[in-house]
Amino acid sequence: MSKPQPKCFRIANVPSSWSPENLLNSLQKIDPLLAQTNIREYQLSLYPACCGSTQTALLNFRTCTEYFHGLNQNVDHYVKVTNAIDGDHLVIDSHFNNLTPLNTPEEEVVADVVAVTGHAGHAFESWRSHETQLMWLKDFLPKDVKNIRIMTYGYDSNFGGYKNTGARLNDYRRNFIQQLQNSRSSESAMIFCISESAYHIPGA
Repeated sequence: MSKPQPKCFRIANVPSSWSPENLLNSLQKIDPLLAQTNIREYQLSLYPACCGSTQTALLNFRTCTEYFHGLNQNVDHYVKVTNAIDGDHLVIDSHFNNLTPLNTPEEEVVADVVAVTGHAGHAFESWRSHETQLMWLKDFLPKDVKNIRIMTYGYDSNFGGYKNTGARLNDYRRNFIQQLQNSRSSESAMIFCISESAYHIPGA
């Protein structure tokens, strides 16, 4: 078995009333080894979902537990929990497709910043340093700019094997526009899109 590597998981459909402690308690019931893991080995962050009334969490491991290491990274995993909504389940994934929130704005939002992955990239992993494991959109930008909402947008950007790439890109474009419309924080907020291919991450 290969050695588990640092990895981040997205957890969607978290009830709006839950605190990080509530979520952690539920995750420890799903994965008992998480309760035995040193808190320095992972970071749990909780943000308002990009649209709707739920929350979205990021569980960032320095070293994955066996349970999370064994999850198929290409699919959504529906996990039944107590006191959740929309079917009493959380949705865990590591593909980060579609929109993912990366902060909780501290002031009135004047702009939505959306980071879009490049070809064969990943909506979270491509934006963080391989040396420090820090992700500048999540770990630095919210500290410097308090009145923006930060999100990433991911999609299956590996086009190898697809014959009709143009049609697939059109599908992605339509989905991206629909996602942006559904997630607008306000009609007056500006939208800024950042392309991964135009940005170099120091240490990456």
